[in-house]
Amino acid sequence: QAAALRLRALLDVNPGNHPLTMAYANALLRNGRPKDAQRVLVEHSRRKPDDPQVWYELAETHGLAGSIIDVHRARAEYFILNGALDLAERQLGYGLDPARSDFHTTASVQARIADIRAMREDIKLWVGIHADSCSRGLCCRHEWRPAKGPASSGVALHGERALQVEDLDSLLLR
Repeated sequence: QAAALRLRALLDVNPGNHPLTMAYANALLRNGRPKDAQRVLVEHSRRKPDDPQVWYELAETHGLAGSIIDVHRARAEYFILNGALDLAERQLGYGLDPARSDFHTTASVQARIADIRAMREDIKLWVGIHADSCSRGLCCRHEWRPAKGPASSGVALHGERALQVEDLDSLLLR
């Protein structure tokens, strides 16, 4: 309880501070206050929407707070940020069943699934354009380096940038 109070006081002086906010949410969870931690992390996810760790912690917190649909939504955002679009879509699919009685939630989950499918199409287009440029010598070196896991997963290197691909075969064959 003392840690949560101290962290809250520090956040009053440093609003939105990432390490303090994450520690505060953790302290609230340790004190058996998952709904308060959930509120803190939902607000923080709006400030740091591109931070996978925020979404990971938010998914866990939603679970402890009993917000099952939100668990799947937060996990999907975590997977999107980590380039695992198939897993993100699967998580949202799991969220559709409990949301079936709520039209607005169902519609927003379906819209996010459509967003993921559009992201996948954008990646396929990029891969095709990139492959064409490279085959004509207009690009940089690239290689396929297998990662641990499924035989067709790994990292495609484009110049000095790495593109994490969850499953290259399914990406190219869709």
